[in-house]
Formats: sequence, structure tokens, C-alpha cells
Amino acid sequence: MKGITPVIAVILLLLITISVVGSSMLFFQRTAQTATQAGDTELQQLTKSQGIPRLEGSSGNKVYLRSVGGTPLENPTFFVANQKVDATGPASLAPGQMGIYILDENQLESLPDTAEVKVTTGGYSDSIIAMLREILAKIFTSPATVTGLVTGEGDGILFKSSTGADLAAISDGGLMGIGTASPDVKLHLEESVSGDLYFRMKNTAGAVTNNFRIQVPSTASGNSKTTFFSGGTAALTLEDNTGNVGIGTSAPMTKLDIYTASTNPDRASGGMLTVRSSDAQAADKGGSMVFGGNRDDGAVQARNFGGIVGYKENSITTNQAGYLAFSTNSNAAMVEAMRISSAGNVGIGTTSPGRKLHIDATGSTYVRVGGTSTASQANQLELLSGSGKYSFMLGTQNNVNNGFEITPSTAAGGTTFSNPALVVLSGGNVGIGTQSPGQKLEVAGNISITRTAASAGNNTWSFIYDSANVCVSKRGWNGTHVYDGPC
Repeated sequence: MKGITPVIAVILLLLITISVVGSSMLFFQRTAQTATQAGDTELQQLTKSQGIPRLEGSSGNKVYLRSVGGTPLENPTFFVANQKVDATGPASLAPGQMGIYILDENQLESLPDTAEVKVTTGGYSDSIIAMLREILAKIFTSPATVTGLVTGEGDGILFKSSTGADLAAISDGGLMGIGTASPDVKLHLEESVSGDLYFRMKNTAGAVTNNFRIQVPSTASGNSKTTFFSGGTAALTLEDNTGNVGIGTSAPMTKLDIYTASTNPDRASGGMLTVRSSDAQAADKGGSMVFGGNRDDGAVQARNFGGIVGYKENSITTNQAGYLAFSTNSNAAMVEAMRISSAGNVGIGTTSPGRKLHIDATGSTYVRVGGTSTASQANQLELLSGSGKYSFMLGTQNNVNNGFEITPSTAAGGTTFSNPALVVLSGGNVGIGTQSPGQKLEVAGNISITRTAASAGNNTWSFIYDSANVCVSKRGWNGTHVYDGPC
């Protein structure tokens, strides 16, 4: 197969979209006329000088063919389902004469019962003439020059430049090639010289030019990627060697790399990636994403291991509150593990968190804070109050070694915790006002003990210590008598 001129390429593209009955040999061996009327005149002259077939119908293996050209129709060749089939009938038909041709029954047995019949001759088919007349009328709306050669052979239609270079081809099987004489798919574009290959679609109507093109780089450039352009901007890139896909970037770093300016999502727009549901508005409907892989129990099976959903929280049409839920595969089903409500509450084990952190379970509930990365790692839970109130910290390995502590902030509204109010050491000693209690209970400071007993009445005792931590007096009330004296 051979090649094509730029204008003939346009004709070729238009021919793809039209059902053609018949093929032929036609030659543009000289410069064509440069106006629509002249082009039509040229076709009429060519028509009168050729024998042109027209299929009038068929019945069984009989085909009715009429000669509509200006000269006798000689030795027609028939194709059924793109397969050449032998036929018997008149060797020549005078202009206007119709003949009956009998197709070989043995060859037809291996072909579909219903199939397209084509006929070729040494001239044109009537459908090609009609199409070329219409195409030339569209092409030659302004002066133009067409040179080169178009040939039709038993295996398709071939296009060459005026210098004889191969440009394009349409195979007898309906495959089209531009830049190749041997297309192997319906549309085959090929570049054999150094440089990138572009496929462009352009609409210049209106104030803005809509321009879409695909760039396939040459292997010599070392740039193994295919880029889709919208206007002049690279919109999508496919890397051949990695399989990475880039949106907004021509150098994707991962399987999907989205590159654009930061944007904060609002209720109706924003964000870099949107996953939406097409369902009608209802509670528990929205977008979702899953994360998974394969399991292999003798056969590889794809499975989801975790997922995230962003769902509508209610069914009220005027309310668009939503929640975010995280699910994991329990080995039996996908089970929700955590939820963030529209109020900002976080629930673990509950779908209706009532506080900023709400932990629930059907059995025992455990919470673990901290880790074992270092022997002296501090772990603390801070309970902060307003600016006029003291805050408290519960922690371990903060101010006390091997102990638990409850420590107030050093100032109202502060976040510094350095003087524990209560400590519990790992040995079980409890200290109040001291960080190193030597007894099961050691208090640094005065204490007051109140005991309630049904038989003895109320018993309240106060112990007074001096600066050396020695008890100097005690005062008590047993419900009947007052005691105020030495320890």
C-alpha cells in the first residue's frame, strides 16, 4: 500500500464515516481544478470515460448489476463480507445495461447468511462518485491545488504524495492507516521519522478556540509517555514505563498523581478530588472509597480491607449535614470502626457520638494511651479549662518516675504542669503533697478526717503538724464530747 496528500487525507477521513459499496481505481496524475464547479466537472468527465457499476439488488446467490458509466463495464469483481467470491455472468455491460451474475455457492457456504456485497471494476463505483462529488464541494470552497496519486487495488485503496511517498491507506478489511501502508487497527497513526506524533481535534467556532490533541513522543526523545492536551495545557499524562497517571502534571510520581493549586472544599465545590453518589438525596447516601488487595486460599481473590464514606446524616431535604465513617474488614463483613459526626464528635464503637470523644463497646471497653518506645516516655492527658480556671493533667513518667500523677496547672488557664497534687507509685504508695511517699498513704500538710458511724455518731478529727512534720495536737468530735489536746 502507498501514501496520501494532505487534502486527500481529509477525503480519506470523511470516507471512513460513509458506507461505501464498491471500490475502484482512480488517478489524480495532474493538478486538479481549484473550484467546486471545476471539481464537479472533472468528476463528470471522469465518469463518462469509465465503466461504473451500480448494484440493483440480489436474490439468493444472484446479483443484479447495472452499468451507469459512459463506457462499457468490464469484468466486475464481487466481494461478500470482504471476501472475494467468483461469479459467472456477462463479461461486459453496455452503458445502461443490467446483467445477472451468479455467485459461487461453495464459497458462499462459509460466509454469513446476511452480508454486504461489494463490486469493483477498472473504474469507479457509483457510490464513490457521489461521495467524491460531495466531498470536493466541501473542500474546494476556496482555491486549492491537489496533486498526487490515489490507487485502488485488490487489497484496498492507497494514497501517495506527488513525489510518490507513502502517506496513507485503507485496507480492503476497512482498516485505515495514516503514515503507514499496513494498518492493523481501525485507525492507525504512525510516524517513522524523528519527532513526536500528534492527533488533534479543533473547533474554531465562537470566541474561544477549543483545541484537543494527543502527543505520542518518539522513542528517540527518551520521553516514554502519552500526553492529552486541552488547549495548550497538558491535562492528562500516561507514563508508558511506570503506568503512572498524572492529572495536571506531566511527571506523575504515583499511580495517580493530581497536581493543582490548594483549594479548600466548601459545601458545593472545591477540593482536588471529588467522589459523589448519583443516588437521590437520602440518609446514609454519598461518596465512598475502598482500599484492598488480594487474598489467596488456593485461588487469588480481590478483597476490600478498609473503606471511608462521606454520607448524608439525615433525610431532611433542606439539611445537608454529613458524617465521615471509617470501616474495616472483620473477616466476615465491612464493619464501621469510627465515625466523625457533623458536630465534630468522634465515636469509636458507636454511630452516634455524644461527646468530642465517645468510646463504646458491646463488651468491656479499654483505652490505652502511650507506648513502649523508650523507658522514660511520658504519657499524659490534659484537661484544660478557661483562662480563669486551673487545668489538670493525668499522666505517667512526667514529674514522677514509675508513678501516676494528677497535677494542676501552675497558673489559672495555664498549660504547665510541674507540681503533682497526688501520686501513686508502682509499689502502691500514695502521696498527697509529696512525690515520693514512703508509706501506703503519706500526706505533706494538715489533714482532716471525718467518719460517719450509726452507733457512735459523727466523728471528725483534725491533726496539726509542726514544720518538722511532727504531730503537735489533734482535735476531734465524737458526737458527744469534744477532744482538743496533744496527739
